[in-house]
Amino acid sequence: MTPAKPASEATSAGLIRSASLLRALGTQATDVWAALSPEDAALLSATLDALPEDQASTNDAVEAFLREPKPHPSTNPGIWTQLSALPAATLAKMLD
Repeated sequence: MTPAKPASEATSAGLIRSASLLRALGTQATDVWAALSPEDAALLSATLDALPEDQASTNDAVEAFLREPKPHPSTNPGIWTQLSALPAATLAKMLD
């Protein structure tokens, strides 16, 4: 296992933003933490430890996230979505 980088190296804007958003989520971020690799979890933990416990900064991170434009869902489902919606018999005929 690769050791986590020291908190002083964990200062990228994306990492700080991620840590701030996870802090804002609190216990609701359990599934996110569970999905992280041990190295990523250690790096985020080190970043959280290095961040001041400033509610205003956490709120700012959440507000900035909410203001960002979100990707527009495609109105045309991809080919794999379309294929997976077909009945099995239709798919079998396609293979003949």
